[in-house]
Parts: sequence; C-alpha cells; structure tokens
Amino acid sequence: MKALAASGEKGMFELLLATHTGMTTDEFTKTVVDWIGAAQHPRFKRPYTDLVYRPMVELLAHLRANGFKTYIVSGGTVEFTRPWTERTYGIPPEQVVGTSFVTTFKLGSDGKPVLLRRAMARATGLRDCGRRSRGDEDDGTKVQYDEAIRPC
Repeated sequence: MKALAASGEKGMFELLLATHTGMTTDEFTKTVVDWIGAAQHPRFKRPYTDLVYRPMVELLAHLRANGFKTYIVSGGTVEFTRPWTERTYGIPPEQVVGTSFVTTFKLGSDGKPVLLRRAMARATGLRDCGRRSRGDEDDGTKVQYDEAIRPC
C-alpha cells in the first residue's frame, strides 16, 4: 500500500485502468458481483453491503413510499455501482449516475456482439470538461495514457 500511495494520482489511475478495463461489460459485471459477494471489511469482518448507513436506507425507503424517485450520484463508475445498489439501497441501476469507461462494440470470437471496456473514461449525465489525455491504440482494446484523467 505504501508503494501505491507513493505512486500518487497517476499510479492510482493506472491501477484503476488495469482492474477495470480490457474486458467485456458482462465480464466486469460478473467480477463486481463476485467481489461484492465475497469481500469483507477488514475491521468489521462483514460484507461491505451490510455496513451501509441504516438511517439512510430507511430515509430512501420513506421517500419512495411518498412518491419520490431516488438516485445515487457517485464519483465511482456506474459499472461498479449498478450491480449491487438495487439489492442494497433499493435503487435500480438506471437511477445510478456517475463516471463510466468508454465501451466499444465488437464481435467476439464466437461471432456474438460484445461491449468491450476501454481505457478511456467519461462522466455519465455530466459535462465533458475536455481534459482527457492523448494516446495510441495498439490492439483496439488498450489505450496508453501519459497522464491521468482529472476532474473538471
């Protein structure tokens, strides 16, 4: 962890790219579902989904019961958040707003269409501040970056 902290923002971004891109959207969703089902908080030894703030969950339920439509607006990626928010917070995937990696439509080796997660990010439902780094595509699935994407 010290080495990761020492690598700064660029190192954190490179780790994010390595763990969140270069796979299909279905493969990533499965990875998220498997991780969220098995991961436990190191101190509390309980699943992260069991550690949500209960009064917030109760407030969300109360708001929905009284005709409000509730959303999650996250600084994280929607692809990571959407697979578990409905079960945990009662908020369906289409009501989660956040960042998202760019996807590319391709035909898989079996000839079936797939969406491939690429090493480029964008904000969903938010303005594009135009600070993306430049890069070169090598095999159509990876993009090399010289600096991390920074918020507006």
